Amino acid sequence: DSRVETTSRLAMLCASLQERAPRLLNASAIGIYGCHENYPEQPQPVDESWSVPWEQPRDFLSTVGQAWESALMPAIEKGCAVTVMRFGVVLHPKFGMLQKLLPTVKFGIGNPQGTGQQMISWIYIDDLVRAILFLLDDASCQGVYNLVAPGALSNNAFMQTLCQKFHRPCFGRTPALLLKLVLGEMANELILSGNNVVPTKLLQRGFTFKHRSLTECPLSDKK
Repeated sequence: DSRVETTSRLAMLCASLQERAPRLLNASAIGIYGCHENYPEQPQPVDESWSVPWEQPRDFLSTVGQAWESALMPAIEKGCAVTVMRFGVVLHPKFGMLQKLLPTVKFGIGNPQGTGQQMISWIYIDDLVRAILFLLDDASCQGVYNLVAPGALSNNAFMQTLCQKFHRPCFGRTPALLLKLVLGEMANELILSGNNVVPTKLLQRGFTFKHRSLTECPLSDKK
């Protein structure tokens, strides 16, 4: 409700202003595409042209994403300038997913979760902020933009890279059953599934990523 109702009010305000409306930028998430379990080795990339299954969400995250972006329709139907930013997993050592993962990696017990084949479409926070500013500065950037790095990784590769950066072993797996017992339904959506999302439109616009691969990201929590 905090996302949908706020967005709806802004969209209706812009719709009422029509040609006098300010540009509207909305931040949702790549979860709108739906999560997919056990991707094959080279999953089909998902870019901005991917058909979102509107009114047929696959899971909770896509349900939220669809409701969130649907709230923009009053402004879009009135021809207002709307930019939709779909965030991937935002990385920074002091918050979010990395804050929870890094202690296990540093203690030498970091390992892949479930099958390890599920994809993680991520973006380092510095590039996320730069991408937002890039879109803000160019009024012609309208429509949907995926805010993810070009280098999505499988859970296996992601954890192996983290362990290598901290010179720690990476062996074994955290069983899916254990994660489901601890986290319940959300284990499937947040950890055991994912999607291979690519930032096609950002790259076409000439945006350059400073952190295109996980190995290039500063991951020390002392920074």
